[in-house]
Order: sequence, then structure tokens, then C-alpha cells
Amino acid sequence: MFERLPEVRFTVHQQEAVSMLAAMIREQRIEGVLEGLRLAALLNESSRDRHAGMSTMEEELG
Repeated sequence: MFERLPEVRFTVHQQEAVSMLAAMIREQRIEGVLEGLRLAALLNESSRDRHAGMSTMEEELG
């Protein structure tokens, strides 16, 4: 009824495994930074809008 798949074994060189792990950690770190920027509402605004908002704040304060 159920077909059992054959067991597959493979090896990975240590240097390749370390490189892959480092790349995965960098990717997760970048995703975390981007999520933080989204939560801070900085990523969804264009740079022009952010600068316009800053000049408005300076005018109000100054």
C-alpha cells in the first residue's frame, strides 16, 4: 500500500556547511532588520516623504 522511499545518504564538506550556515544566518539577520524597519514605518515610506516629514517637524519646533 505505502511505498517506502529508499534511504539516501550524502556528505557535505565542512567548509561548504559552514558557508551555508553563515549565509542562512546573514539572511535571517537581514530579514529581522527589514521587519524592524517595517514595524517602525520607515521602510514603507519613500526617502522623499521621510525628508519632507523631517522638515515639517523642524518648522514646527523651530
